[in-house]
Amino acid sequence: MLVTKFLATNAPVDCVPYLKGSPEWQIHRHVRKADGRYSFARSVQTSRIIQVDVAVVDERSPTRWVYGTFSYDGGRPGDTVWDRLVAVGVEWGGNPKTYPAVKDKSAPLTDSAINPDLITFRHLGCEGRMNGPVGADSSPCGISCCAARSSPGSDSFESWTE
Repeated sequence: MLVTKFLATNAPVDCVPYLKGSPEWQIHRHVRKADGRYSFARSVQTSRIIQVDVAVVDERSPTRWVYGTFSYDGGRPGDTVWDRLVAVGVEWGGNPKTYPAVKDKSAPLTDSAINPDLITFRHLGCEGRMNGPVGADSSPCGISCCAARSSPGSDSFESWTE
């Protein structure tokens, strides 16, 4: 089984230069207010691919899943969007013994690998877990994501207002 998720942004290329050449299309999406929060109002806006996430079933993984995240880099050579996707990292387990609430007993990450040569914008998630350019700083992408998003302090819906 393979699952693919495309993440898009309405950030203009002059603000995010590495989006140059990213596929564009019109999306009816939420309007961002001047304070940076989103309203429930919608308008048609240009969106561009910024990140692609994949998940595949692999029996060797402790969770049966392997997650990969790719960042779009318009500065890379190539004729297609696929040529300009750069691996952020891969995760094959949830690193259940690595959590900030128990730092004195927390173990180093063992179930992931991060691309050290990535030059587009990237920040890591909770305790250095894999995270793409649009992931929240407080949570990881991939296997650990759902658990982190349901914990207190998660920013899942806190930025949404009427």
